[in-house]
Amino acid sequence: MTFTSPDDAWFPDAAFDASYGHTFETLRGIAPIAPPEGFAKRWMRWRDEARQVDAAPVVLSVDSAAGRRVSVIEHSGADGTRLRAWVVEPVSGAARIGVVHSHGYGGREAIDLARVPDDAAAIFPVARGLPTLNAGVGAPEPIAEHVLAGIDDPDRYVLGLCARDLWLAADALLALTGDAPLYYVGESFGGGIGSLALPWDDRHTGATLLMPSFGQYDE
Repeated sequence: MTFTSPDDAWFPDAAFDASYGHTFETLRGIAPIAPPEGFAKRWMRWRDEARQVDAAPVVLSVDSAAGRRVSVIEHSGADGTRLRAWVVEPVSGAARIGVVHSHGYGGREAIDLARVPDDAAAIFPVARGLPTLNAGVGAPEPIAEHVLAGIDDPDRYVLGLCARDLWLAADALLALTGDAPLYYVGESFGGGIGSLALPWDDRHTGATLLMPSFGQYDE
């Protein structure tokens, strides 16, 4: 199959055209789907409820990597479930910014400092149910079961809970490293839950969402 530039260089062996004939300009011209009734009201309620939850972070272990202090911590999720995460801090001096750095649907095995400046603090939350730190905690681990857990009830649906847990991860980071503006990084699954969580949390000054994996709710 022949692709137009730059797809011909990015995906030379692809079996089909994943752009479906679109360019960046034509994609931007597609009107977003209207949200379901009560969407914003529900998310604002969830945000208010999350503010009432104490993240209560506890440091479980401390190590170092790439000139940073690296801790494994435990904190409360949106429904009080205790979740584990990594926290990275500069060895000396206060952090200029805090980064909430999520992950893809495979979970996370280690920290990734590629998008974390040297003078930043960062939390690498692991979504409930996913490896390595939270496998089976608060949600089933197998992805085919995880993505459907609680889907009959918006208040219990796992993707909504994972998004809401990001607010508590940010709370935990600030509690441990001091008040600072926040930035979000999320890829694939992390991009999807980040796009759900960020509109309701004005502590973030910006975000990098790499290939968000879902969002068109009508499908």
